[in-house]
Amino acid sequence: MTAFVGPYICIQITRYVDAAFPGFVECVLIDRLEHAWSFVEKIPVVTTAHLSPDSSYPQPGYVACTIISRGHDESDRAIVEIDTTRPWLIESSGGTSRFQVFADQLIVPGESMQLTEVNLSESSS
Repeated sequence: MTAFVGPYICIQITRYVDAAFPGFVECVLIDRLEHAWSFVEKIPVVTTAHLSPDSSYPQPGYVACTIISRGHDESDRAIVEIDTTRPWLIESSGGTSRFQVFADQLIVPGESMQLTEVNLSESSS
């Protein structure tokens, strides 16, 4: 990972979009309401994998974020509001940077660094 110590939101890298250095990929973040948010970002910002147009997709990835607030939904599941503009000014393709996600979608320093896979087939776009 990079020098930022977290937290990170787990995303799914869905395709390679541009070979301009250092390479760009499309990524999808699924919020707690199952809305799919699309991002186009530099490969080294979202993964340590060496991706190319010939790589197999989807791939797990991550986006650095800041936790704004914590709470629970009506089912008492832990939710977190995050902001992806801090630390690296990342926004969705539509300009959104604040998302409500489930706490278990985050990678937090000191916890397991294994990335979770997001199943896009269960989400609505």
